[in-house]
Amino acid sequence: TNNAAACDDLLFCTGVDTCSGGTCSVHTGDPCLAGETCNEATDTCDAGVPTGEGYILSKNPDFSTDDRTFFRTDTIYMKLWTDQVDFNDIKKAQWELKDPNKKKVKQNLANQLDGYYTASFALSSLPSSSTSWRWKGKLEDNGGTKYRPSTNITVNP
Repeated sequence: TNNAAACDDLLFCTGVDTCSGGTCSVHTGDPCLAGETCNEATDTCDAGVPTGEGYILSKNPDFSTDDRTFFRTDTIYMKLWTDQVDFNDIKKAQWELKDPNKKKVKQNLANQLDGYYTASFALSSLPSSSTSWRWKGKLEDNGGTKYRPSTNITVNP
């Protein structure tokens, strides 16, 4: 029966559903913003594949800050992206922390399959008490295209 009540057409990201012709299939508006795509698995709008290249080192798991100074009690959250590397054909996705005495930690980045690579590391697990560290990221596809950002960070006691 036609009515003005809300309904659900069971399709993902179709906006506000309304009843028309006795079925719930007409929608108005698109809940995703320009540049976003519908993620049907979660029924949410995703930002899409990133453009350009960059990285964030953060104290926060949501990457809401870009930090270069940490405490040993912090976890460092890393996020890298580049539109030059083919994330569907990745050869290397790694990060590294090295102190002046060449003590280092090296691990893989997780491919989020959306152009982003992420990792986290509890800084209390560092192999030395140095406060000065060099962070490096490495993304490389099988075609040889590379993105290798690096920066200095401080890890206070």
